[in-house]
Amino acid sequence: MDDDWAACDAVRLVLDRPCRDISVCHTAECAIDFVRSNELNLVLLDIGLPDASGLEVLQRIRALQRDTAVIMFSGIDLIDTAISALRLGARDFLRKPCNPAMLEEIVDRALGDVQKNKKLRWTAEQLERSERLHRFLVESSPDLVYMLDADGRFSYLSNAVRNFVGCDRERLLGHFYEEIIDPSDRAVANGAVNERRTGQQASQNCELKLLRRGNSDAASPPIVSVSAIGLYERVDARTAEQIFVGTYGVMRDITHLKNTQADLAKRAFYDELTGLPNRSLMFDRLNLALAHARRARLNVSVLFLDLDGFKGANDKFGHAAGDALLCALGDRMRPVLRADDTLARYGGDEFTVILIDADLPKAQVVAAKLIAILHAPFSSNGYMLNVSASIGVAVFPDHAVASVDLIAQADRAMYVAKTRGGDQVCVAGSNY
Repeated sequence: MDDDWAACDAVRLVLDRPCRDISVCHTAECAIDFVRSNELNLVLLDIGLPDASGLEVLQRIRALQRDTAVIMFSGIDLIDTAISALRLGARDFLRKPCNPAMLEEIVDRALGDVQKNKKLRWTAEQLERSERLHRFLVESSPDLVYMLDADGRFSYLSNAVRNFVGCDRERLLGHFYEEIIDPSDRAVANGAVNERRTGQQASQNCELKLLRRGNSDAASPPIVSVSAIGLYERVDARTAEQIFVGTYGVMRDITHLKNTQADLAKRAFYDELTGLPNRSLMFDRLNLALAHARRARLNVSVLFLDLDGFKGANDKFGHAAGDALLCALGDRMRPVLRADDTLARYGGDEFTVILIDADLPKAQVVAAKLIAILHAPFSSNGYMLNVSASIGVAVFPDHAVASVDLIAQADRAMYVAKTRGGDQVCVAGSNY
């Protein structure tokens, strides 16, 4: 940008390269319009333009907030002018006429720096974009992302913390991590939530319960799976010495998964109607009881109970009343038994009782109590029902040594009691 046409042609001749696009302006207004309309790497700007000072043009270029490098040159050798140009953001100041070799060197260096700055700016923009994306993903994640300092205090928490513990992260930043851990799981959390290890030894999927700090009426605190890793900074590049600076971790809410697993386990081993152990769990407990009894030389007794006339009551009052009766029956029988004994629903209106360390006399006492408690009427779905039961008793090892055989003997004894009119107890092998 120079009003000296000959000088412009000389500069173009010196600087022209196949990879360069050089344009010329002779007035300030032309120069400003050109800068406004084009992305320029470098401007060579004369101080003495006919319609304005080059310093004024420099100010207007900087006001456009362009990253264009500006080299000022002038035939006036005034130090104040040069200082003013540099203060306004000029990269360099040359006096006309200048040495062509020097001009080439200064321009080449300026263009090289412009390219470096563009690359650095592009890299910074990519990093900033990546950081924004990462922050968005972290803050939008349903998982709780956290960082601890070297002392175990929260230095960062994602927004998900409110859903996990019922309070904003501002209340927890700077506080120890134990404040959100259920007291029963703090021993498990120590070394997992504030993990110091890295690599394969770092904590993966450690399960624990959190402690809700907000409104006590809110949802129950979640069960979480924690994965964490220690963070280190290198102190000395030569010795590879590192210092522990904190922990980075992620907590994932697995409450629904654990509840589903518990529900599936319950469905697999417990009767859906009465909540009692089902046949599968009953046999599992019976086999364990028999294994212990063999080692300790103890007795195990099995009672097989069937309601008398249940089908008739079910048909008369409806299945809802029958279901309510079965549930009430379980509630009434439980208090008769010890904590180690098992009451199970075998199927339909049939129930089994496993009595640990119980010989025949003890089993007969329990069976008699069960018969007696059933004599009181049941209130079932708006009806008063009177029921009785037939009970068969079999004892290990007197009547059988295998669980299936022991149940079969008790079942057979129950049928004998039923054929004798019901509402009584019959022992396996007792003069059928």
